[in-house]
Amino acid sequence: MSEEAVRALRKAVDLSPKTALFHYDLGLALYQLGRDDEASEEFTPIVACDPQLKRASSDLFVSSMTNLALCQDRLGRPEEAAELLSPAQPKAVDLLYNLGRLNYRAKRLRDALPLAQAAALLNPKSEEIAHLLGSILMDLKREGEALEVLRRATKLNPRCAYAWYDLGVTLARLNQRKEARPCFLKTRRLAPNYPWVYYDLACLDALERKPEKAFANLELAMAHGFRDASWLRRDSDLRSLRRDSRWKALLKRAV
Repeated sequence: MSEEAVRALRKAVDLSPKTALFHYDLGLALYQLGRDDEASEEFTPIVACDPQLKRASSDLFVSSMTNLALCQDRLGRPEEAAELLSPAQPKAVDLLYNLGRLNYRAKRLRDALPLAQAAALLNPKSEEIAHLLGSILMDLKREGEALEVLRRATKLNPRCAYAWYDLGVTLARLNQRKEARPCFLKTRRLAPNYPWVYYDLACLDALERKPEKAFANLELAMAHGFRDASWLRRDSDLRSLRRDSRWKALLKRAV
């Protein structure tokens, strides 16, 4: 950034002194030239307009707050800089959580994991973040770690049906079927229309050689929207049901 740019930006500020973006660009130009005291003077009034970052345009305020904190740090005031930037933490957590969630939905698990871990570190009391992190760990087949995180999620919000469901799935994968069943039953009470909870209860029934209960739960899964014959065919948990006369009829209806 050149002195010529600083002069042009000062002129823009003089012509429109209430335009926060002009002050921000001037502050950034001064910061890049190492003129931190002058840069601070441009960032400070922007931050003062919205210290709690509640406005829709708060991205500009976050950027101004960040640059003002960097100026304070370079001026030898790191504690003041850290305190100054602290109101931006909730916004940073939200961004990390949403980036993690979107990467998770896109099946980019290894990209999603560090984002969810960072969000959980910054906000350990969020059930949503804990549930996301537990789900990622579960899908990465890190069941031992997932178990701890998902248990924390259910404690943070005992009414989150899907955290209970994922906890049940994790326990079932660890062959802790007796512990998994109450989690699925809890999910069923909280989300009675969720088809997969009936499916997983059927898997437990089949593994325990309870065909009547298994078929009843599979019927309920289908009644609530489950339709995946190929999944049924390849699921080894249901192997004990395949010689039953009801199996073929169930497959036909699952297509």
